[in-house]
Amino acid sequence: MKKTQLTEKDYLEFFKTYLFRDTFDPIFASLEFAYRNVCRTIHGLNEEKYKNEMINGCKRMIYKNVTNLLKADRNNINQEEYDKFIYYALKDITGIPYFYNSKLTIGQAQKWFNMTIKYLSIIEPEMVENFYEYCHIPIDNYILKETNYKGFKTAWSRIDNYDDYLEFQKWFRNKYDEIPLDVEFKLWINRCKIERNANKRKLGIVS
Repeated sequence: MKKTQLTEKDYLEFFKTYLFRDTFDPIFASLEFAYRNVCRTIHGLNEEKYKNEMINGCKRMIYKNVTNLLKADRNNINQEEYDKFIYYALKDITGIPYFYNSKLTIGQAQKWFNMTIKYLSIIEPEMVENFYEYCHIPIDNYILKETNYKGFKTAWSRIDNYDDYLEFQKWFRNKYDEIPLDVEFKLWINRCKIERNANKRKLGIVS
């Protein structure tokens, strides 16, 4: 019996080509894919004109901030400086107005930005290696369930105070003795398996 000679590298190349085939600018590809993780939480975009203006404005801000982060001198990056950088990045993103003069929340902006960095770390890990250990983790329902964090008074997508957001990041870093984004990868996959098995049981599917 013949076995495949394809490697994990080959599979990753397929993943990159298939998902990001339209334009393999890794930053733009990552932020486009990350938008899928947050778009369902964005409401009040009934008019296409306003929706496009807001979404495109956010994309430009995320692209600009990620590009600036990648250009940063490794010697000038530490946890404090990274936290400060994220503060201004989220301020830029949430400053983009949209329908009825509303805007993205800190919760939505952090999910979009942090997922962009996460996807970038998957498809082009060498691009983020200078600051990977300091990366913030994307906050969502899976992570909140896995960590049992009770510090937020709202849903993650409605978080609108940077201090509350940063408090979680600090709490997470203190709780786990590994690189935060490494831990997040494992926690998210574990919760995903739990949720999908639960959904299968609801459908009467037993494996």
